[in-house]
Amino acid sequence: MDKKTGIIIGVLGAIVLVLVLVVFGLETKSAGLTSSDVLRINNEIYSRSEFEDFLRYTLYKNDGEIKIDEEDEDTAHALENGTSKEEIFKSNTLNSFYQMKVCELVANDKNIVVEAEKLEEISGDFEKNKEKVEKFGLGKESFVNIEKGQAVVQMILNEPSKYLTLPDGVYDEYLKQFSGDDLKSYTYRMIQVSYTADKVSGETSGESGEVVPGNRAEKEAYMNEIVARIKSGVSFEEAAESGDNRLIFVGNGIQFAKSIEENAAGFLLEQKLNNEDAIKAVKNAKDGEMTDVIDTGDAFEIYLVEKVQDGIVGKAKDELIELMISSYANDLIYQYVKDMEVNNAALARIKIR
Repeated sequence: MDKKTGIIIGVLGAIVLVLVLVVFGLETKSAGLTSSDVLRINNEIYSRSEFEDFLRYTLYKNDGEIKIDEEDEDTAHALENGTSKEEIFKSNTLNSFYQMKVCELVANDKNIVVEAEKLEEISGDFEKNKEKVEKFGLGKESFVNIEKGQAVVQMILNEPSKYLTLPDGVYDEYLKQFSGDDLKSYTYRMIQVSYTADKVSGETSGESGEVVPGNRAEKEAYMNEIVARIKSGVSFEEAAESGDNRLIFVGNGIQFAKSIEENAAGFLLEQKLNNEDAIKAVKNAKDGEMTDVIDTGDAFEIYLVEKVQDGIVGKAKDELIELMISSYANDLIYQYVKDMEVNNAALARIKIR
């Protein structure tokens, strides 16, 4: 994931609903469920047989292997306390089943529909792998329903801002930790020309060798030519066609381009520009001003700061909200859960093989 993902901290912690499972020594109530039920989410009850099909489906996807992440802290702790790999696998699978069912609640609320073309693809996958699927005890109906549910999960998690919203007050509360230039919105464009620095052959192995010349001087002259063209009246966008293609983060997506309009909250410039000189230059520029050439160590860059606005507004605000939703999509879907139960007794009776 991109460099920005780690910026959102703490604020959404209160909305996380953790599925509590007996395998980690925690208790959940199951008074409202019968012996043939394993899970209730709000008023929806999910049967033992439906979960067993999901277990079979997971084994099918794993080619029959019971896979767990033994380096995970909770998993390692459970193993140390004598919990079997099979029980941990079962619990992890229940978590995945739970996530899918919650996403289906979101889909029902937001009218998210799996397209007919995708359903045809799922049906075709079953026919193509029918012998293998049936070997794990799965019929076509169960396979199609699970694959459809998994498609819903991917639709929501791939475009979370299209379907999910932040809880009331979270956005404003998050901004309280920032002040000054961090709470300004910047609209800018950038031209980049990468270069290769001189290096000594064999230096990575500790041996001295000949200097292998790079192309820094050549690329610096090339960037200066671009700057001269802009100063002579060529538009920044037109001049950018002479620069490098680069990965540009826009919202939660990535574009490969030379120069497009970029927008960012002041506190996100560090993650987007990743260079102190560039950040300082952009923050100090006035509307419509171009920065001096900045040497980042492997590229020359210039910025056109088109607009600086007080507050997080416009596209900068839209991008920040999109990023926050994306960063916490897995947690935000659980806003739809008002109440839940796990029937641990029924779960314990389920055999993986």
